[in-house]
Amino acid sequence: VIDSTAAVGRMLGIATYAPGAVGVVNDLLDAGTGIELAETEPDLSGGQPAVPRGATLVAVIRDEHRVRPDAVDPNDIRPGDRLIVLRESQPTK
Repeated sequence: VIDSTAAVGRMLGIATYAPGAVGVVNDLLDAGTGIELAETEPDLSGGQPAVPRGATLVAVIRDEHRVRPDAVDPNDIRPGDRLIVLRESQPTK
């Protein structure tokens, strides 16, 4: 649950030192537009598990632990991993 008052306060705070970031935060808060933060499975189409094409890795959930993207070798994405990624918004089903 996102407290709208807190979200607005954070956006105002961000705007003072990173005004370009406000649009990104707005996209993340507005489902279905711009970019979204999503949890997804690795792409298995190339034979080796990988971050889905066009997505930016933010974190890996492995064995119920969050692993920072800089601590994961891109060649070590595993079939059981859950990937937290930034990607273009996709229509909801």
